[in-house]
Amino acid sequence: RGIKQVGGFSSNSPTCLIPLKYLYGNPNESLHCPYLSLGMYASSHAVKVHWGLRPVVMTGYWNDITAATLADMFINTTIPRGKSTLYEFPRDLLRPDLTVFLNTHNHAPDSREETRAPTWRARFTETFLRFRKIKLREVKWFGADNVTETILHLIQDELGEKFDLSI
Repeated sequence: RGIKQVGGFSSNSPTCLIPLKYLYGNPNESLHCPYLSLGMYASSHAVKVHWGLRPVVMTGYWNDITAATLADMFINTTIPRGKSTLYEFPRDLLRPDLTVFLNTHNHAPDSREETRAPTWRARFTETFLRFRKIKLREVKWFGADNVTETILHLIQDELGEKFDLSI
């Protein structure tokens, strides 16, 4: 009581698709990528409908899924150049006001990375940072406290005039 709700948090898979996660949530499942793609559109719609003009923090959105897919697809060849249309944000998805790329370098590897090529993380990072026409900020991992403080300052600096972020 007395706490003002400033915004929200969403992830991919959104709540409406959680019942299907047991079928398609496994990265080894053939329909996993289409499931995540559907999740992006469901998340985008949910943010538009339920959150209106309030800020929302979302994980696993278009940039993340697209960068991972491109890093997987082009593992043995050169990734597409920065001018490729693959780096353009889809017109039918809600465009983020700010995208933060948390670059963990070689810290805290994802368990799925153990089965990926050693160059995968570098290719993922390079791909992610090529996205165009989005406000993209890279934050390098130097410990949880540093990252949290840096991201909070970024959000306040980049979005403080657009949204009421006071708590």
